[in-house]
Amino acid sequence: MNCATCGAGLLTPTEKETCPSCGSRDRNITLYDVAKAYESVAGKIRHEGRTSGRASVEFLHGDDLTRSTGEWVKLDRRVDRVADRYTERIVDRNGKVVRDVDEPLSQHQGRGSAKRASDDPESRAPAMG
Repeated sequence: MNCATCGAGLLTPTEKETCPSCGSRDRNITLYDVAKAYESVAGKIRHEGRTSGRASVEFLHGDDLTRSTGEWVKLDRRVDRVADRYTERIVDRNGKVVRDVDEPLSQHQGRGSAKRASDDPESRAPAMG
């Protein structure tokens, strides 16, 4: 904050106090803010005539917040049930490839919804009835 008349730097934000240099009560206040935008697109493809069950193909492309680190990354993921293919590429903000997977979907295990349920009944989701 500074005096609007003479430009002197002012430490107190009150309007009642006068500028010690020129006696003015007019103030210039400068505020700064930073905004960041993130975007992604996701979609599902169903074969003609198929109205229920899982989509034939699912994809996600764009920015994603990783839960484990809290960092934003670029994510490209495709789950193709027809071609039995799972591809995923994760690149951090510095351009380093964090994860690069291209494998048969039938062999994709141990991550996300492919994780095995815990033996602890307390950690399992309640049964839907």
